[in-house]
Amino acid sequence: MDPLQTDDQLKIVNRSMTHTISKKIIRKVPYFERMLSHDVLESKENKVELDFDEKAFKSFLNWIRFDSAIIDMKYVITLCNISDYFGMNYLMQECTEYFRKRFSIEHLATVIPQVTENCMLINSDTLNAFICRHFLKIANTSVWLSYPVETIEYICALDLMIYSEYQVFQAIARWVHFNAYSRKCHLGRLLRLVRWCHLKEKDLSEIKENELFKSSGFEPKSCLPSKHNCDCFFNRVKQNCFIIIEKLNGTDLRITVLGNNFLFLFNRVIKLDESISPNLLHDEHISDILYHSGRKAIRIDWNRNEYRFFNEKDFRSYLFSTCRLYTIRDTTDARLIYTHGHDEEFEFWLTKIMQSGDEIMRNSRLHDTLIKLRVTVLSSNIFILTNKLEFGMFNIRHKHFKKIELPKLDDGYEFEYESLFLTSSVDHADRVFLIDQSTEKAFCLNITNQEWSLIGGLFIDPYPTANSGRSCGYSLRESNKLITLTPAFLPLDIISNCSNHNLNSVR
Repeated sequence: MDPLQTDDQLKIVNRSMTHTISKKIIRKVPYFERMLSHDVLESKENKVELDFDEKAFKSFLNWIRFDSAIIDMKYVITLCNISDYFGMNYLMQECTEYFRKRFSIEHLATVIPQVTENCMLINSDTLNAFICRHFLKIANTSVWLSYPVETIEYICALDLMIYSEYQVFQAIARWVHFNAYSRKCHLGRLLRLVRWCHLKEKDLSEIKENELFKSSGFEPKSCLPSKHNCDCFFNRVKQNCFIIIEKLNGTDLRITVLGNNFLFLFNRVIKLDESISPNLLHDEHISDILYHSGRKAIRIDWNRNEYRFFNEKDFRSYLFSTCRLYTIRDTTDARLIYTHGHDEEFEFWLTKIMQSGDEIMRNSRLHDTLIKLRVTVLSSNIFILTNKLEFGMFNIRHKHFKKIELPKLDDGYEFEYESLFLTSSVDHADRVFLIDQSTEKAFCLNITNQEWSLIGGLFIDPYPTANSGRSCGYSLRESNKLITLTPAFLPLDIISNCSNHNLNSVR
């Protein structure tokens, strides 16, 4: 080669591959512009050595040469990291837009190996938070069945938001069953990811009767009560809480968090910040809480004690983005019999199905004009409160609606539909809760005997402080308004940190 041509070429050695590119072209990259301007090269041979994923780096070079390149989910995160390293902001934006529009759970197997704590596009904390929050939906899709064992192992090892460790076992068993001949050999290593210490006796007995489990020869070891050499230090089930949201003066809100046994954990006064991003993928210290039959939602930043409500446009976009990530028919189809218990997003889509006069409603005894309703879902039963104050239980399996009388009230008081909402929790599978916002009263329906009882003390702060907005001997202030009581998942780190903060503030 002509020496003049050689001087005009830059040799880039990336791992085992060598690329040659014109210095004039490569100067479009700020990193190389600075390098060539200051004559900073690793040798007199015009050579630079790098260490990047080859597919991503080749796509990067194509972008430099031709001002266009193919972006693929298999290396988009690495490509974004390369672009950041070389100061190519425009290419970073292209990668971000590509990922935002195309990412779904079917890409988890290719995305997980690319992600680290310091990735620009999506870091491991954000990705893990997304997986943990949506695990029950992910595991109930056909995509789950196509994951390689490494992806199943990665996901099941996370601090998943579940109601029972039995759900992790079910997800593993479902994956193995799909191709038992080739997957049964992985069963033992996957079963180690079930945190046996935190299984209820009933669930453990049911697992031991499972034929797949019996054939595995696996012996679960519970480290309770000794906890020596325990791998189950994090009880994933304790992330299921009840959230009380109250409006204080101005735009401030008080968030009170109760355990799934209704015992007080902590409360916080949070302030409005409309600048909080409504994006679906968010940091692990941010929680989305859906309420009022999945029709409303609030996003809380626990680190900054700030919140924003989703307006109708943002909320619809949020829900449709969620649906795009995993096929909605896998979780909310009208023909579905089994659900994962209480699910506010399910309730939103159920409301839409009912409004559209789908099969589930046409075969029921409910009148076609029931557009406004409150719903909550427990297993195969849907509890419905209409705007005519008719309440009852619709069974999905039998397509049958049974009317249930509302609780009897003191003389002179009547329920107002706009003040009522329903909620439920898988941890109380035989209970449905009716909340009256105007009186802050909570009623509990025993599904077995269909009797109502009044729950007391839910809205009383046991540790009032100057910051809680309540004083000892608290009574409802005219300026305070109950917005909702709803079940929600909160990461245990948030529960632990906020609870410790509450205890320190009253000492």
